Amino acid sequence: GLPKRHVLYMQVNGTYAGDLKDPNFFTNSIGGNFFSNLLIPPFLMRGYPSGSILGNNMMTANFEYRFPIVYPYRGLGTLPVYIKKIYGAAIFDTTSLDGYRYNFPHRSYIRTRFADQWFSGFGGEVSIDSTLGYYLPITFTFGLYRGITRDLTNEKMSFFFAFRM
Repeated sequence: GLPKRHVLYMQVNGTYAGDLKDPNFFTNSIGGNFFSNLLIPPFLMRGYPSGSILGNNMMTANFEYRFPIVYPYRGLGTLPVYIKKIYGAAIFDTTSLDGYRYNFPHRSYIRTRFADQWFSGFGGEVSIDSTLGYYLPITFTFGLYRGITRDLTNEKMSFFFAFRM
């Protein structure tokens, strides 16, 4: 029922470590969609600083609505840069955990129990699919996110830039 080339995306990620309380084995949150460790993947929580959420039992849900903006399919003059498409995404992330969350006003981590509190964030992204040097496919992503739990975000919007090949 969506318009052509519009996408609804949902991902649920979880980890359960029982009574393991050693902080060396905690899973952490990341504030942007970076490439990371494949054995212990961090949990994507856009709008919060990376590492501000640490836990051994954790569940995260990521929701995105992706939509096309423009399909230029042209180069930038005589530069070896070709722009294929530009698209956007509206984003909502939420998580609950058994572990610790950072509190900026107190400058310390606070204990939190699973399902006692949910931390959520929202934002938007613009991505540009392009080809550089006639052969190198590359995607540039610019994001602006906001966490809802203010003492965990230091009351700031977070900007994200990444490129993937």
